[in-house]
Amino acid sequence: MQRSLIAIIFIFLFTSCDFLSSKKISAKNESMAKDTVVDYSIVDVYPLFENCKNLEGQEKLEQCFGTELVEQLKKRIVFDKVKGPAAIYDTIYVDLLIAKNNKIEISEIKSSDILKEKIPNFESILIASVNELPTLLQPAIKRGIPVNSQFKLPILIRVNQ
Repeated sequence: MQRSLIAIIFIFLFTSCDFLSSKKISAKNESMAKDTVVDYSIVDVYPLFENCKNLEGQEKLEQCFGTELVEQLKKRIVFDKVKGPAAIYDTIYVDLLIAKNNKIEISEIKSSDILKEKIPNFESILIASVNELPTLLQPAIKRGIPVNSQFKLPILIRVNQ
């Protein structure tokens, strides 16, 4: 009996008090934990075109930005003068970098070798079209700080003979 009592006393002596207490996270510790984790895949506020400035709500601003970007590019990319030796139906992927100084530029163009071969000036037309886009009112914002943002834009190319 004495040995079991001594064993129980040793167990209590070597067991931490934190083990027996409940774990509570204070509001201060919780906010500190949120501040240390930054999700770089999303922004708090999307870049803003002139036509979107009067909208309210994150979803509406995000949708307006995407729609306006596509519409502005449709107006500027002119492939009417481009004629290929054969009909071309292809999808390219353009990585657009929107810098914190409100400029839009192409960081990468992923296209097929066939498209490059049949329309050699395709990339220069695309770059010129992106350079003609209007300047944004504001860049993307993360935690109140203007940041660079990047978007992948698929473009369907249809060139008839």
